[in-house]
Amino acid sequence: METNKILSALCYFSIFFAPIILPIVVWIVGDEESKRHAQKAFWSHIIPVLTVILAFFVVSAVGFTQFIQYDQGTAFIITMMVAGFVCFLVSVFYFIWNIVQGVKILSAK
Repeated sequence: METNKILSALCYFSIFFAPIILPIVVWIVGDEESKRHAQKAFWSHIIPVLTVILAFFVVSAVGFTQFIQYDQGTAFIITMMVAGFVCFLVSVFYFIWNIVQGVKILSAK
């Protein structure tokens, strides 16, 4: 049981060294408890990446419409700043969340 806790916590702490790879491996070969934590860790590592991809498409769409309208580009700059700030907040939130979850698992009895 102690190995399961360490492996589950390691899935969350892998944000430091192997963010997506370790949770996938544990998800495939782990036991039921470890698989559950590996799945949560995997998604908490993927969500910031998906946020960046979505922000890229939003900024590209706004930039393209600004290019077509021959505007000064203020909407493009504001959109870039907002998208960057949202990506930063999401990344920091999930980074801290992974650390908290890993510590919570290790400290549980």
